[in-house]
Amino acid sequence: MVGVLCPGGVCCWRAPSSELTQLREAFETDARISHRLLSQRAVQHEAVLATLALLQPTAQPGVADPAEQRLSSLYPQILSVQRRDPGSNWPSTSLADAESASRQTRHAALANLDFSAQRGSYQLVLAAQPSSFALLIDVSASVPWSDWSMPVQSSLVRVTLEQAGQVFVVQPGRVTESGWRFEFRKHLASVSQPFELVAVRQVGWLELPWGVMALWALLGAALLASWAAWQRQRSARRRAEELLRVGHPMSLSSVYTLLHRHDWRKLAPDKRYPQSDPEAQDVWKKTHPNASKTSAKTGKKNPSD
Repeated sequence: MVGVLCPGGVCCWRAPSSELTQLREAFETDARISHRLLSQRAVQHEAVLATLALLQPTAQPGVADPAEQRLSSLYPQILSVQRRDPGSNWPSTSLADAESASRQTRHAALANLDFSAQRGSYQLVLAAQPSSFALLIDVSASVPWSDWSMPVQSSLVRVTLEQAGQVFVVQPGRVTESGWRFEFRKHLASVSQPFELVAVRQVGWLELPWGVMALWALLGAALLASWAAWQRQRSARRRAEELLRVGHPMSLSSVYTLLHRHDWRKLAPDKRYPQSDPEAQDVWKKTHPNASKTSAKTGKKNPSD
């Protein structure tokens, strides 16, 4: 009986706990999918740069090769491609610094990061010989929306990319102050684009299964009441069996105490009516023709006779 009651008594807590566990698992699954998709896209950018550096498409000095610019038709997130041929300079010092950093680290380097715009953008520079290349990348277009696991406009999960104090909102979500907060943080699997993916999910009180919790609470209360009544009956029966086994006389007050302890009450009527009038009864006995000749109290004849 106790083994049945214990689960019923704690189910009103297990119901929200189980629901929160399921919501957390779903949130973490979506967050990991988002991290994997964005990491794959970042690695794709590195692969495009490495291909350009390897093939070194020929071009006249100062004139961009049309083949490079056709990359936007294959990769919509690549807005433009820039190259620096031997003897020429980059249009900005930030690209020159990124090329220097790329030569030291031997991988692509980040430049001109701008997460403040609505779509966001940054440049990726790879130093190579004889020409170095730079990609201008649209952050919003880098998100593979066709494979995205969450509805962007209606999802409650807020997804952002953070780098050097700048924040780009990938998915607005809905974050409140009350409830339970789930948070996921992980850097993209790219050395050149180490953006931190931050996913936040706020679970409000209205999302909990209150109907199921109320049913479990009522069930637990009913089981506890049944268990308490069963315990009282068991104790009374055990006490009665012990008295019969001992077999010695006991005072009547002890019996009444035992009955009172187990909420027994006397249902038989009293011998005397609470609103009876002894004087009226005595008058009736003296005046009524069918009254007994003998007093009910003393057993003697009435003096009037």
